[in-house]
Formats: sequence, C-alpha cells, structure tokens
Amino acid sequence: MNTLSKDLIETLHRLELYRQKKELLHNQEIKKTNKKSVIKERQIEENGNIFYNYVYLDPRKPGNYNYGEYHFDYEPFYVGKGSNGRYRVKHNGDCEKLRKDIMVENLEVIYVFPYKNLCKEVALNNEEKLIKNIGKKDLGLGPLLNKMGGSRKPQQNIL
Repeated sequence: MNTLSKDLIETLHRLELYRQKKELLHNQEIKKTNKKSVIKERQIEENGNIFYNYVYLDPRKPGNYNYGEYHFDYEPFYVGKGSNGRYRVKHNGDCEKLRKDIMVENLEVIYVFPYKNLCKEVALNNEEKLIKNIGKKDLGLGPLLNKMGGSRKPQQNIL
C-alpha cells in the first residue's frame, strides 16, 4: 500500500471516530433534555400546576376580536379550563353543533391556550375572567356558547 492510501484510510478512520463522538454527544444531550423535561413535569405535577385555559375560535370568522386584554384573530365561541386533553372533549350541545358545522366545511376549530401550567384555583379564576371579558351569547353580552360563567358558577345578567 502506498502512502496516499494509508493517509486516506487514516483520515477516513478519524472522520468515522469524529462522527461517532459527535453522535454520542448528541445522544447524551437528548438524554439530558429528556431528563430535564421529566423533572419539570414532575415538579409541575407535585405543585399541582397541570391546568390550562383554552379558547375555541371559529376559523370561518376571521377578524380583529378584542376583549379587554385579550385579542383573537378569529371569533371565540367557547372558553374552558382543563388538564391533559380536556380541550378536545365534548361540551354543551350548542358548542358541539358549532364544532360539527365547522368540520362539515372541512375546517378545524382553532384552539388557543392563553394560560398554561396553572394550579386549579388560578385556572378557574382565569376561566371566569375570560368569560366575563368576552361575554356569553345567551346573555346577549358576547359570542361565547358557555352555559356557565366558569366552572364554579353561572354568570348572572347583572345590570
């Protein structure tokens, strides 16, 4: 074997070692990231910060919807508090009818999450605040199809 072939083989060997080392470091970084995620999830669960607030938006109604500190690019029609996959669970009949009407048009409900990683009490308060700011349709105060003024109580039509 000539010197050029030996040099080429040695260079290829070094490149392969470098690639393996880089892959190992990458895998270690993934493990660290996964470990950090697991630790964060445990901390959230231990602290009870597993709740969020969600808003359903109607993709057929784009616009500039402002309600106090809240802004949406599509008309909101439902507000909720949940954990895990609650935002995808069926709600009241009016809400479900609207969701089906949207799907019939080959569209999907837009889900936004204005608040995440909350304790239950804060999520409940935020839900009430969102509903109060946006307003319920049955009271003539806004577009929301929520039947209650939040998870804890009905909204009263107080003038």
